[in-house]
Amino acid sequence: MNAQEIEIREPGTDRERRENIRFRWLYLRKPLGMHLSSATDEFEHQAYQLIAYLKNALGEKTMVGTGRLHINKGDEAQIRYLAVAEANRQQGIGRRLVRALEMRARQLQHRQVVVDVRESALVFYQAMGYQIVAGPFEKLNGIRHYKMKNQVAAL
Repeated sequence: MNAQEIEIREPGTDRERRENIRFRWLYLRKPLGMHLSSATDEFEHQAYQLIAYLKNALGEKTMVGTGRLHINKGDEAQIRYLAVAEANRQQGIGRRLVRALEMRARQLQHRQVVVDVRESALVFYQAMGYQIVAGPFEKLNGIRHYKMKNQVAAL
């Protein structure tokens, strides 16, 4: 896949924000039998959101990924709701989303990024330098999770 076919940016319209929430639900919560409202939380309006679009030769865009960063206390930021469409995995989209979210954390002077990771995503985050700092623990209908952390250099 040509990297120029993927556009990663903040949602710019209310329609894109709604599409982003629906995408999160479709890939992260619906498979667990959870309601659409489970794809948002109290940090929604203050969090930094990213969406990834795949552009075809005609310039048409399809959302293929999403991720969100919110600020915890101190110098810690947290990645939440990272998802890539199944058909578009193993193409570097998730990695690009994580790195862009880490860059935003650095811009905001946060040195640590944490994420609660499903067991199925451990290898992905470990390959990006994240270390397990807690777990396993159960979240979201009993799915095993681990808390992982990565130090990000200040800008």
